[in-house]
Amino acid sequence: MAAASETRELRPATRQFTQARGEARRKLLFDTALALLRERHVEDITFQEIARHANIPLASCYHFFPGKMELLAALIDHAGPWFTEVSLTALKPRAESWTDILDRLVDVLAHHYNSDLAFAQLFSAWKIPRSVYPAHDAAFQEAAERFAKAIDRQFVRSPIDNELAVFAFASRLIDAALVASLEMHGKVTTFMREEGKRAGRSYLANYLPPVMPRRDAAPAASDNPAVE
Repeated sequence: MAAASETRELRPATRQFTQARGEARRKLLFDTALALLRERHVEDITFQEIARHANIPLASCYHFFPGKMELLAALIDHAGPWFTEVSLTALKPRAESWTDILDRLVDVLAHHYNSDLAFAQLFSAWKIPRSVYPAHDAAFQEAAERFAKAIDRQFVRSPIDNELAVFAFASRLIDAALVASLEMHGKVTTFMREEGKRAGRSYLANYLPPVMPRRDAAPAASDNPAVE
């Protein structure tokens, strides 16, 4: 009876160890895939290669993911805060207009697409299509919401019908220009970066005025101040 009791007491600890080992292996697969994506394109990397570099038996890898593309789809979610952090470096600073915010965002994304191959492959629609990562739609919605909030933090504007859909479509237009450049040239060229800005600005100009009052603007002095 005492031995059976000791076995029961050990089971939760064993289960915790197994879960911890599983999480560690899952993270190792993410880290390994990310490192390989920084060196080569998705199509040049195999699931077996990821397993070998991670020093994890292939059979164990299949316990976590059915294959390479499913691993990469999960990696996008895992690394999502990275994209958010990069975006906020463009969205938070003071701007003179909403077009300044848009231009700065495109500049930041183009820079990271060009300087980090993994970033470009994970966070654009270049290498991992919607059929593999259906959450691309949700990602565009989240990017649209961040962009709209960045404008609203600094400027006063009128509401827009179907607002998130409008900003999400603008994000898609910009991404299409950057992805086209990646596909044609393997990088975002200066010309295509500026075309992305132009596409986003031209579309949003149908909904946003060129000049909007700032939220932090000092109130205008009265022409006829009250006499105390």
